[in-house]
Parts: sequence; C-alpha cells; structure tokens
Amino acid sequence: MESNILHDSIHNIFINLDISFSYFITSRTQIFVKSLYNENDYFIFEVNMMKIKIYLSKIIVIILIATSLLILSVNTSSTITASSLIDHKKSSPSIQALVDLVPIEIISDDNFTDYGFTGAGTAADPYVIENYNITTTSYTGILVKGTTKHFVIRFCYIDSAGYGVYFESVTSGTAKILNTTFNENSWEGIYLRDSSSVSIINSTMTKNGEGIHLSHSPGAVFINNTLSDNRMYGINMWYSYNSTLTNNIFYKDGVNIYDTSKTNYLNFSFENNWVNGKILGYYTAIDDLSFTVPDYGQLILVDCKRPIIYNQDLSDTTIGLFLYDCDNADIMNNTCNNNIYGIYLESSTYSTITNNTCNNNFDGIESLYDSHSTFANNTCNYNKEYGLWLFISDDCIVYNNTCNDNYWLGIYIWSCSENTITNNTINSDHWGIYLQSSDTCLITYNLIEFCTQHGIYLDEFSSDNVIHHNHLSYNYLGGFSQGYDAGTTNIWYDIITLEGNWWSDWTGTPTYPLDGEANNFDPYPKGPFVVSEFSTGIQLIFTLSLIGVSAVTLSIITKKRSRN
Repeated sequence: MESNILHDSIHNIFINLDISFSYFITSRTQIFVKSLYNENDYFIFEVNMMKIKIYLSKIIVIILIATSLLILSVNTSSTITASSLIDHKKSSPSIQALVDLVPIEIISDDNFTDYGFTGAGTAADPYVIENYNITTTSYTGILVKGTTKHFVIRFCYIDSAGYGVYFESVTSGTAKILNTTFNENSWEGIYLRDSSSVSIINSTMTKNGEGIHLSHSPGAVFINNTLSDNRMYGINMWYSYNSTLTNNIFYKDGVNIYDTSKTNYLNFSFENNWVNGKILGYYTAIDDLSFTVPDYGQLILVDCKRPIIYNQDLSDTTIGLFLYDCDNADIMNNTCNNNIYGIYLESSTYSTITNNTCNNNFDGIESLYDSHSTFANNTCNYNKEYGLWLFISDDCIVYNNTCNDNYWLGIYIWSCSENTITNNTINSDHWGIYLQSSDTCLITYNLIEFCTQHGIYLDEFSSDNVIHHNHLSYNYLGGFSQGYDAGTTNIWYDIITLEGNWWSDWTGTPTYPLDGEANNFDPYPKGPFVVSEFSTGIQLIFTLSLIGVSAVTLSIITKKRSRN
C-alpha cells in the first residue's frame, strides 16, 4: 500500500509543479526521479529531445511485426501458428486522415454526450471515440474517470507530455482500446487505476515512459499489441491479477508483475507472447523445469521448484529473469544486460546463481528473502544503482563476483545475517560493500579500489560483523578513511592470525582509524599492498590446510611403521 501511495503521489506532486519527469519505483519500495530536461542527473532515463516523424514510427512498427511473424516458425514450448498472429489488425487511418483534437476529459457519464460522441453507452452500442490525433503538451491525452457507461477508443494517435490515456475508477468491463497508437508519451501510454477488465487490442505503444501501467486493475485483456522501446516497462502490472496476455510483441521492453500474494501471481494467462523475437516464458507451479536452449527473451517463473536455467540471453527487456518462490534454482551462464533488473529472485531459497553476466541494468542481481543461496563468479558492471543486492537473505555466500563501475553500490547487504562475502572485485563504484542493518557477516579477501566513497561501509544498525584481509586501495580520495563503521562490536581483523586489512593509505601507525560514530579502527593494518600476497591469500589458507592434513597423515604412517 505504501508503494502504491508513493506511486500516485509522485504523479500529483510533479503535475502540480508543472515539471516534466521520468520515474519508477525500484526494489518495490523506492522512487527514483530524473528530470527529462537534465541528462546529467543520476536517474536513469535519457532525455527525449526530439520527436521522431510519425510515419517513420509506423514503418518501424510494421518492420517489427513482420520480423516477429517470421520468427514464429521457431520451435516453442506451446503451440504457435502463424495464423494466430496474422489478420488481427485492421488498417488504421493515416495520421493525415485523423482529426486534430485537444485533450479529452471525461469525469462523468454525461461528458460522453457533451463531446457529441456517437453511441448509447451500452455494451451493444458503446460510446465511440475514434479517428482523433491528440498531440499535446498537456499531461493527459484522454482522461476518463468515475464512469459507468460502455465506451471504446479506436483508431486514434496520442502523444502527450504525460499519459496518453488515463483511466481511474472506470466500471469493470466497460472500456476498450482498439487500433490506437501511443507514441512518446512521457509517462505512460496507457495508465489504468482501479479500473478492472479493460481490453486493449491491436494497439501500438512506442517510446513511452511505460507502454501500459496497471494499478489495482485486475482482469485486463491484452491481445495482439506491439510494444517497443518503452523506456521502463512494456506492460507493468501492480496488483492486477487475472489478466490475460495473448499474441503480444515486445521489442526492447517486456513485462513486469508485482503482487504480495503468490495466489495472485499464479492467476495470469500468458500465451504466444514474444520479446525481441524470442519467447516470453511464463511458467507456474511446474517443478524440475529445464531451460538450456537459448529460446527465451524474458523468463518469469512462479512456484517452480528446482528449475535449471542455463545459457539464456535475456537482455534488452524489463526483468531478464524473474523467479518468485522457486527454491533450489540453478541459474548459470546467462546474459541479462540492458534491463531494469538483470536477475530478480524473491522467496527462492537454496538457489545457486553462478557465472551470469548482468551489466548495464538498473540493478544487476537482486535477491529478496532468498536465504541459503550462493552468488558466485557473476559479472555485474555498469549498473545504474547496485551490482548485487541481497535483502533479508541470510546465510548466503557471495564469492568471486565482479561488480565494477556501478553508480551507487558494488555489493549491498540489507537486513541480512551470517552472510559470507569473500574474494569479490569491486572497482569505481560510489561505495564498495555496504551493510545496512546486517549482522554476523564475514567480509574477507575482497579487492575494493577507486570508489568515490568508502570501500566498506557499516551503518549504525550493523553489528558483530568480521572484516579482515580485504584490500582497499584509493577509495574516498580526500577523505579521512577508506572504511566506515557506525555500528556496534564489529571486528576489523582476524582474531586467529591477528591480521587486519590492507589499506593503500596506511602510514605505518599502530592502528588504522575508521570513519563513523563507532570510533572503531583496524588494530592490525597491513600495507603497502602486495598483489601476490592478496591474490594468493585464499590459496595460502588452502595450502596450509593441505600441509596440516599431510603432516597428520605422515604422523599416522610413521607410527604404524614403528609398530611393525
């Protein structure tokens, strides 16, 4: 509910201030905003400084549809025929044939007749809004709110500074949108709020903030639509279960579903949808699935135990790989670049995520409520927020990952306990490893360099963590310390070897002081850093262990010989 209130409030605030912006709620709880006028701001989406000619947009859409139809011959997991996607669209009038119209605002049933729309408002004879070109600098092309009559929008072209079409509290099953083009609307092409069972058919959404956004609008029907190059999501469904997606084509975007009920996640219908010419896979309550042939453009799995997901290229969509309640997942050798989330796991414990590449997303890999999982040998670079993020995911191993050049954090550990973060490489992020409200974690043998803020950061609610044998070099240049500790009883050295961490700026003093309210320090700092010493640190431990085992074995053999 809080996220939903924030979602609505951010629109109202910026509309009232008359500011153009792009936004989305990331990680289900936070809102990030970017001015559409300032491309140097942190937030994620680029400015639309110039309109593309309408006829070029239509040509692009036609090419995309034709390309996707050719790909239908690919072997898929469900029965797909070319006839299932052909002959579903009537020819729309050219833009020149449309009637230019100012934005439409309908806030009562009477307004349909006020505008002079034809029809009687019944299911058999709906009011018809058709053949209009609404290109406007206003925030909404067509607003419909609080109506009970049946109506249809068809054969229109809509380009606005905010929403193309905005429905709120429209009576269930009374609204349809057919054969309409939504192009470069700054926020959403179509936004549905508390409006259930809306049908959107044969329509095109191109280069909008989001193609279609649903909030508390279940039972929607999407058939034969083309969604391409929308900056965030093609279709974004929040608390909008029982919706049906059939024969839709996505290019450089895709689908997002958010709910807090597994039952609701299970109640969607997906059939014959395509992302970047490949299958949009949606699977529920099927165990032991195996995806090893790279047939998929986006994968969504709910309540599927022990899935194997190898060798997929899930790039240029919204969420490359989405898993909800899929325990013991094996995710390996996938490429998930240029998405909002590369890999997103929720409530999927005992999973293994290895050797994946998740670059240039908003978040590379995000894990919520996924305890006892392993994240190893993944590459998460150039992401606009976090490389690798664990939230309420306890007893996990984060090993040998590369998280370079992420805008905020390389590795983010939030509300976790007993995680092991070791041998990772982090370079040129804002913060390297950031612990928030986390305890009893072990942070060792990580290489953290050239971060603009602290290499390792522990907030005031992080306690009893152990940090040693990390190499921190040239982080927080101009600051007092490369480490930050505001928590309690955190230990910055190995209690067995009495060795701390390598610090590039250590000057030979008895201790290395840390920033933060804890007034903590590394009592056994090391430096200057020796590459061979660090890179072979774990190998040295392994070698010493072998020597120890060999010594014990030799002792036993010697004793046996002496007895003989």
